[in-house]
Amino acid sequence: MAAHNSSQDLASPSPLPSSCLRVYVICKSVQQRNLMPAYNCSRIIFHAPV
Repeated sequence: MAAHNSSQDLASPSPLPSSCLRVYVICKSVQQRNLMPAYNCSRIIFHAPV
């Protein structure tokens, strides 16, 4: 997590970086396949909408 990104993340209201969104989508797809049913996606992307 680069320091120059943190200030921009705090300034931006909601939109996630494409990399974070991609990880979240992958996590959700894994969850739906029940490969890791106890896996908590929000722990990885804590500011993703629940």
